Amino acid sequence: MQDVAKLNNVVVKLSKMDSVVNVYASSRAGVFALGAAPKMTDRAMISAITSMMLGAAEQIGREMGDELNHVTLHLNDSCMVILGVGNKHLIGMVLDRSADPDKVAKEAISIIAQA
Repeated sequence: MQDVAKLNNVVVKLSKMDSVVNVYASSRAGVFALGAAPKMTDRAMISAITSMMLGAAEQIGREMGDELNHVTLHLNDSCMVILGVGNKHLIGMVLDRSADPDKVAKEAISIIAQA
C-alpha cells in the first residue's frame, strides 16, 4: 500500500473497530507515519520497536517455512496486534483486555485487503 490516503483511510476504519484503543501506521523502517501512538509512549520509539518486532517475527516465519499472519503482544492491561501492510508499512493496534486479538486481526486484514 503506497498511497498515503489509502493508508490513512485504513487507519481511520481500524480505529472505529470495537475494542480498538489506538491505531498507528509506520514505515517498515520504523518511522511513524500517522494515527495515534499508544498512550505514554514516544511515537518514534514505538514505531521503531514494532518495526523490529515485525521484521524478526517475519524472519522466524521464513525460517520455519511459513508466512507470518500477525504479531500479538499480550500485556497485563491490554493487547497489541502488529500487521504488515505491503512492503513499506505496518500497522500497530492497541486493544482493550476484553478483545479477541485473533478476531480483530482477521477483520483488520480484511479491511487492509479491501483498501
